[in-house]
Order: sequence, then structure tokens, then C-alpha cells
Amino acid sequence: MPCVVEVADALGVEKFVALGEAAGAVVTVELAVSYPDRVARIVLVNCPFLDPRLSVDELIAPFRTKLRPSDDSGFPTT
Repeated sequence: MPCVVEVADALGVEKFVALGEAAGAVVTVELAVSYPDRVARIVLVNCPFLDPRLSVDELIAPFRTKLRPSDDSGFPTT
């Protein structure tokens, strides 16, 4: 997620709206929780059911194992 904030910094954008579609909705939620001072609003489209009893880490755990390897900035290396 730091790469999203780095792009916003480079563009001079302090607060932004993040949009996530399908599985990307989970990523958008994680972004908003990780950077609440930067994300003004989120838009979730076609999102999977998110159990409100689970923490963000529990919600995204199934997705983490399927992510492509990335460098320290979060950019995919494959």
C-alpha cells in the first residue's frame, strides 16, 4: 500500500478517494484502514461479502497467499 501513498505524494494529493472492484474492494478497505488520514472516502463495487466480525487482517488473509511477489514499495516483481 505504501506505493499508492507515494503516488499521491508525487502528485501533491493530500487526501483522495479510493475505489476497489471485486477483490480489489478488500485492498481498498485495507488502504483506508492503513492510511485513514489520507483516504477521504472509499467506493466499493461488486465487493465480496465482508464479515464485520473479522479484523482487516483476517479478511485479507486468504488473498495474501495469492498475491504476486513484490518489492519493498509494493510493486510486483513478476
